[in-house]
Amino acid sequence: MQSPVIKSTQLRQLKRKSSWLLAILASGAGLGWYLNRPGSDAPLYQSATVSRGDLAQIVTASGPLDPVTKVEVGSQISGSIQKLFADFNSPVKEGQVIAQLDPATCEASLIQAEGNLANARAALELAQINANRARSLRADNLIPQSDYDKALADYSEAIKLNPNEVRDYLYRAYIYEIEGDIKNSMADTDRVLKLDRKNQQALSRKQRLQARQQSQAAPSLAPQSSPPAMPTRTP
Repeated sequence: MQSPVIKSTQLRQLKRKSSWLLAILASGAGLGWYLNRPGSDAPLYQSATVSRGDLAQIVTASGPLDPVTKVEVGSQISGSIQKLFADFNSPVKEGQVIAQLDPATCEASLIQAEGNLANARAALELAQINANRARSLRADNLIPQSDYDKALADYSEAIKLNPNEVRDYLYRAYIYEIEGDIKNSMADTDRVLKLDRKNQQALSRKQRLQARQQSQAAPSLAPQSSPPAMPTRTP
């Protein structure tokens, strides 16, 4: 007959082996589930009814925005902007005023130009009077030829400051003609015709000068036509 102590020892050993066996089986089951679990990256499918629609295309990018057409706006004169009627991204139309310059500088320049013009006209009138007086005095041999030449040169310089005066060119062409200076008389006559192509005095003088050039006649001191009226101006 076996001892009760031996039986209790065997029983404890059997329970210990059973616990280890259960632990091993549980571990194996957990490992098998982990290896065979469903993947989280598996594709998901969603069904829908086929229909017609618009496709939207979206582009994501970074960088500055440039316009399709870029126009540089400027002015022919410089100055400070007094008023601004348009800014960046403002819609504008052709012929629209977008800025206004300060007219103070231009007004000052205009006043100065008007003053210079008045001085030039006054100098021209004085030169005409001196030239006319010198011509009369020279005809009577009361002044030397040098004084008359100087008066005529001063008159020519004054005309250059008033280049659009037709009657000034006509009068100087007349003086050159009676002095026998066909070349300069023709030059002033052409200037008159450039400003007024239908001027009868200039046309008749040009025909007369061309005839004298062709015949190469000696220059005559007698006037070939009556002098044109002296120009009168109001400063």
